[in-house]
Amino acid sequence: MSFPKMKRSERRPLSLTRSFFNFVKLDFSFDSKRRSSSKTETKPKMRLPSEFMSKPMSKSPPPRSRKSSEISRPYPIHHSSRKAQISRRISALPPELLAHIFVLGSEDDSMFPVTVSHVCSSWRWLTLSTPSLWRRVCLDDRTDMWKERIRRAKACSLDIQLSSRIYRDVESGRLVRHQVLDFYNVHWYMHVANPWIHRWRTLEIVFHDYAPWLWNAALAECCSKYPYLSAPALEELVLFHPHNDDTKEFLLFGGRAPRLRRVALNGIRLLWLPSLFGNITVLDYTHHGFTVGSTAVIEILSMLGVSNRLSELRITFPSRMRPVPVSSTNLYPVSLPYLSRLILRVQTADIPVELLLVSTHLTVPSLRSLHLLDDTRALSSFPGLHAFLRTFRKPERLASLRVEGGWYDFRLMRKWVGRLSGLARFVVKDGLGRERVLVGGVRPRTASGPAYRREG
Repeated sequence: MSFPKMKRSERRPLSLTRSFFNFVKLDFSFDSKRRSSSKTETKPKMRLPSEFMSKPMSKSPPPRSRKSSEISRPYPIHHSSRKAQISRRISALPPELLAHIFVLGSEDDSMFPVTVSHVCSSWRWLTLSTPSLWRRVCLDDRTDMWKERIRRAKACSLDIQLSSRIYRDVESGRLVRHQVLDFYNVHWYMHVANPWIHRWRTLEIVFHDYAPWLWNAALAECCSKYPYLSAPALEELVLFHPHNDDTKEFLLFGGRAPRLRRVALNGIRLLWLPSLFGNITVLDYTHHGFTVGSTAVIEILSMLGVSNRLSELRITFPSRMRPVPVSSTNLYPVSLPYLSRLILRVQTADIPVELLLVSTHLTVPSLRSLHLLDDTRALSSFPGLHAFLRTFRKPERLASLRVEGGWYDFRLMRKWVGRLSGLARFVVKDGLGRERVLVGGVRPRTASGPAYRREG
């Protein structure tokens, strides 16, 4: 392809800019210095146009000697000062703020304190001077390391964890087992933390697999008859073992845990005392299954009568419970004046009779949120849904309602929801996982219920 040629009158005169001149001068001086060792060669002189000789030029810094390995790298034309080259570093943060960042990181990764303590000497000094950074103890076969971490925590309260945790590997996507626990290694691991029961802030014990006498091995020292045994700093308790077959009733910490506020239980039977559970505000309770029928209902209602300061309650009955005829006699209502959130969870093909009786004997004047969850993802409504909606006391202040799977029937739920004048959010999730978010008005338009529109 031929390009049009410019006329002589249109051609621009050749001119050198100042930056181009500085670059040529720098490169020329560097080349002359490299050839100065040879005596036979003479230094070439560069002639400049007269228009550049009359203008004052800024002096460029002398070139630095470069190694042979740096020849391929671009040589900087302008040398900035050292202060401009140094960017802001994390070490410039105040030690208190940096220590708080480390503590937040240790909540997600138990080995995070060890990692940051090996970065530099200043970070190591900071980590060793922050006792709360070492408070999390995840018991396993590295007993010496956990003993050292307890020593570094000094007088700080401790978060004790013992779990046969199962997690999903990021690379392979498969479920990986953290460790397999039995009676002997559980007893050995808990021997590391048992001398510091008075410093426990949280206790989390999770067993995913079956093994005999696991609760005996884990809670032997917590159920000791020592008269001064207590957990004055304990705030959260999580005990999870759905395959447990030990029907023993455990008395924890000598019956004293005044600061306990959050409890999650599954597969264990505890002696429910007011000195232990009278001040809790959050309870996630899955029935152990050793009692059924009216006995189980009376047991749970008596527990809720002791823990009458609850603000959040979650109740689940396992699928292994056998159905038995239940009588509603000798059942008395329990008042939970501070309860604002109630979650009823079903794992069977129908609503358990025990769950129906427990929920219908609760008086919840401050209830704002009600969740009806279905783990089976049933495509049709539960046979006992009509009985539940007929006997369950409608909360006057209910603002949020979530219904899943077999808990939903259009005709029954529409009539029941229509009488809730303060309902502001209504979420429906079917068995296929599809959700519909319905928003109701403050006042119903018709007698059948408020007018709903789809949120979106």
